[in-house]
Amino acid sequence: MRELRTALSIAILIFVYGCKFDIPNDEPDIIEYDNIMIYTDLSSRMNKKPSDTLVINQIVDFFVSGCVKPGIKVNDRSAILFSRANYQRSNCPTAKIDIGQFKNLEEKQKFVNNKSHNKNLKDAISEFKNIVRCNYAERDKGGLDLLSLIYQEVNTGNHIKKPEYLISETDTTTLYFHNHLFIFTDGYLEFSTTAGSKDFYYGEPQIEALRKFCRTNKVSPEEAIRNNPQFKIRPLVSENNKLVNLYILETDDRGFNVQKGTLKNTGDLSDNNILRLVWKIWAKESGFRHFEWRPITTATNLPNDYIQKLIKR
Repeated sequence: MRELRTALSIAILIFVYGCKFDIPNDEPDIIEYDNIMIYTDLSSRMNKKPSDTLVINQIVDFFVSGCVKPGIKVNDRSAILFSRANYQRSNCPTAKIDIGQFKNLEEKQKFVNNKSHNKNLKDAISEFKNIVRCNYAERDKGGLDLLSLIYQEVNTGNHIKKPEYLISETDTTTLYFHNHLFIFTDGYLEFSTTAGSKDFYYGEPQIEALRKFCRTNKVSPEEAIRNNPQFKIRPLVSENNKLVNLYILETDDRGFNVQKGTLKNTGDLSDNNILRLVWKIWAKESGFRHFEWRPITTATNLPNDYIQKLIKR
C-alpha cells in the first residue's frame, strides 16, 4: 500500500511539473534598451562654453559602457542621436548610432565588439563626437521656438522608440525602450515673435513680472506659476510624451553679473530657479514620463558617473 501511495505521489509530481512548462506565462518577459536623444540649443549662444561637450561626451561614453556593453551584452538594440535643435541652419550633419538596425546578429556583434573588417562601434563613436565638435564650432545668431521644436521631434521626428512584442506559442517578450531626451539650453526661451508662438516665449520680461507678482502677493514662484496661467508655458500634450524621460541641462547662470561676480536675484527668485520651475510645471502638464532640470555651468567638476546616476530607468 505504501508503495502504491509513493507511486501515485511521483506520478502527480511528474504531471504537475512536467506540464508546467507547457502553460503560457501570464507574466511577460521584458528586455530593456535605451534610446538616447541629445538636442542642443545653440541659438544666440555666441560664446560656447566647454560644459556642453564635456557632458555630451559623458553621455556618449555611457551609451557604450552602460547600454551597448561590448564584450558583455549580446543582441543590444540601443540607439543614440545628436542634433542641433535648429539643424536647418547648420552645415554639420546629424549624428546617429542605432544598434537595432543590424538584422544579422553575427554582424551586429562584430560591429559592437570592434571585430568587423568594415566600420566598428569605436569608429562610429569617434565620428559621433567629431560631429558634436563640428556643431559647436559654428556660430548661430538666431533664436528659435525651442518648445515647439521639441514637440515636433517627439511626435513627428520618428526618433521615439515604442515597445515591441515578440509572441511565441507559450509566452510574450516585450522589448521596452527607455527614451531619454536631453536638451542643452542657455535658459531663456527667446526668439523673434515671427519665428514661433508667443505661448512658448519666456525671457527676462516674463521672469521679472513673475518676480514682482511674488513679492507683491507674498507667494512662492512655484505657487504663482501653478495658479496663474499668465506665468506658465502652454503645455504640449501627446501620447509619446508618456514614453519620454526629459532632461533639461542648463548651461548658463542667468542673472549673473560677471563684473561683480554675483547674482542679481538669489534663492527662490533667481532667474535659474524660476526657469527650472517653469520647465518642471510645463513638463508635468505635458505628460512626460520623468523630468529633470540640472545646471551644468561647472561641468568640469562633474563626477565621472554623473550621467549614469542621472539616467532614469
